[in-house]
Amino acid sequence: MDPHRSFSNSIVKGYSGDDTKRGAFWENNTMSKFYFIYCSLNLIMQTYAIVQASGKQFWVEQDKFYDLDKLPLDRGDKFSLNQVLLVKKEDLVHIGKPFLEDYCVKATVLRHISGPKIRVFKMRSKKKTRKTFGSRRKLTRILINSIEKK
Repeated sequence: MDPHRSFSNSIVKGYSGDDTKRGAFWENNTMSKFYFIYCSLNLIMQTYAIVQASGKQFWVEQDKFYDLDKLPLDRGDKFSLNQVLLVKKEDLVHIGKPFLEDYCVKATVLRHISGPKIRVFKMRSKKKTRKTFGSRRKLTRILINSIEKK
């Protein structure tokens, strides 16, 4: 009778099932696959910043968009976020106390949108009173153009 083999045991013990050519191939190349994924993630996230905007902190990367609380700006306006808490560029990490004075994040307003609908239902038991409230947050979608030194 074969002992019980689970997927987690096969990874921990390095066992891939039957001793076939394909099984041996999987065992030999598992770490190289994980290393490849790690390296590709590391290359993608070479530069990022943590900024404070709308009373929240956001992890931002270049050429990605984010939703903030509604800003009094028009579509297509360019602005900069000056409250930068942390910047990582390649191998260097700069941490502010509390903010970095010499870095800023350049952004562009893409559009104004409404967030998901939130429903609130209030009911008083045995009184036959029921009320439903709903609201949608007003958001501004921004595109991060660059993370640069002033």
